[in-house]
Amino acid sequence: MLKRITEAKRLRAKLHKLKGECRRRMHLPIPEQGLWLGQVVRGHLNYYAVPGNIEAVSAFRDQATRHWYNALRRRSQNSKSPELGADACPRATMAPAGRDQASMAGRAI
Repeated sequence: MLKRITEAKRLRAKLHKLKGECRRRMHLPIPEQGLWLGQVVRGHLNYYAVPGNIEAVSAFRDQATRHWYNALRRRSQNSKSPELGADACPRATMAPAGRDQASMAGRAI
């Protein structure tokens, strides 16, 4: 079985860009930020969530949430932690093994 694991260099580069974007969006409303972050994490999961890569995908989600949380904490001089929506970032799950999306398009699941 061929294992497809995310390159560490590629993961670090994506997280670095995400950190900068979280800082740029820092003063937007929190629900709007949550929707954006959810889209980013969902897109990452759709591309990288394959069997054998769940650890890297989970690490990406955890680090993305951490960067967002740190950006939100910088919005104020108070160290009050903001309430983050638990559903903003989806949990990491694996795609079905051996099936591609094109073959699944016509089937009802």
